[in-house]
Amino acid sequence: MDKDELIAAMRDMAAQRGGTAPTMAAFRQATKIGDRTIRRHFARWSDFCAAAGLARAPMEERVTHEAVFEAMREAFLACGGIAARPVFHRHFQFSRSLLERRFGGWPEALSAFAGWAELCAPDFPYREQLSEQMQVQRKSTREFGDPVGFRGLSHAPTNEMGVVLAFGAAADALGFGVETVGVGFPDCTAKRRIAEGRWRSVRIEFEYRSRNFRDHRHDPAGCDLIVCWEHDWPEAPVEVLELKSAIAGLRG
Repeated sequence: MDKDELIAAMRDMAAQRGGTAPTMAAFRQATKIGDRTIRRHFARWSDFCAAAGLARAPMEERVTHEAVFEAMREAFLACGGIAARPVFHRHFQFSRSLLERRFGGWPEALSAFAGWAELCAPDFPYREQLSEQMQVQRKSTREFGDPVGFRGLSHAPTNEMGVVLAFGAAADALGFGVETVGVGFPDCTAKRRIAEGRWRSVRIEFEYRSRNFRDHRHDPAGCDLIVCWEHDWPEAPVEVLELKSAIAGLRG
């Protein structure tokens, strides 16, 4: 395939997407054009997009959880069920590494998707298969964080979903009353005790590490508090609650 044919394929796909350039993973999946063919003519994906007269697709870090779950749903539907991971990724529009970066691993991604499907896609036809696959994953996966031993939390979280669980275990002791938890930004709305008999509304975003808030390109104006396990972003523009130290204080 020559350069002009590649550009034509890109423009055709962009036209189907309302004029937006696809990600590399989505382009390769839809066209079956290999990476070697693309790199024979373009050193970088941004060069390819520019040659087609298109703006580069948004970085995957900017993709919302909702968009990731929708893409997982479409991939499973294309597979005809909860397929093995190599088959799933042939239909998933984002990169293989996105689920690890976002959720910590394949079992955690399945669990997060199941929670989303329960609330937002009740007509998803493979929920029973999904439940069975999650049970298999739980039996075969034995990875834990450091021992914590706080209430029902035996081990430290290793991903964002674990942070949500840890916060749920500690929320009352830390002076929070959770109101809603969802898949949009921010993740949670709650009331925070600020004095005896006085509470204040607070918008919470959960992250495994606080700097992930920056990496995910969240708007600080839309959030009052980052709840994380490890605080590694000293210049954070909003307040950060590090559960690792907070829970250690509660245990002490």
